Amino acid sequence: MRYLKFMTFVLFICLVSLSGCKKSGCNDIYADNYDVEADYYEPNSCYYSIGIGVWWDESTTQYLLKHGVTALSIYVDGKFIDSKAASTYWRSVPTFSNSIHYTKSLGTINQGTVHVEVYDQSGNLGWDFTRTITASTGQVVIQLTAGN
Repeated sequence: MRYLKFMTFVLFICLVSLSGCKKSGCNDIYADNYDVEADYYEPNSCYYSIGIGVWWDESTTQYLLKHGVTALSIYVDGKFIDSKAASTYWRSVPTFSNSIHYTKSLGTINQGTVHVEVYDQSGNLGWDFTRTITASTGQVVIQLTAGN
C-alpha cells in the first residue's frame, strides 16, 4: 500500500512537471532584473534604475577658461559625483559609461527624476537642471554648453 501511494505521488510530480508550469517573475525587458523565463508578471517583482551622464565639448571648455573657470564639480540629487578640470572635454558625444555619470536605483517604480548641479571651483552654480527619465529610456547623456 505504501508503495502504491509513493508511486502515485511520483507519477503526480512527473505529470505536473511535464505540464509546463507557468513561471511568475519580472517580465519587463527594461527592468534591471528582467527574467526571460518569466511567463507572467508578478506584482512588485521588477526593479529599475536610471542613469544620467554629463559632458562638454571644446567650445564649452574655451568659454569656461576664458571666464576664469578652472574646475567643475558635478552633483546629482545633492550627492557629489565627480570633479574635472575645465580643460577636460570630449571630442564627440560619449557613451553613458564614458561620460561623468551616475546611476540611481528606483526600486519597483519605472520612472524617476534626477537633479544635476554643476559648480565651478569657487562654488558658483553654472548649470542646474532636472530630468525625468523612464526605465525604457534608461540612461541619458546631456551636453553642458556655454551659456546654459
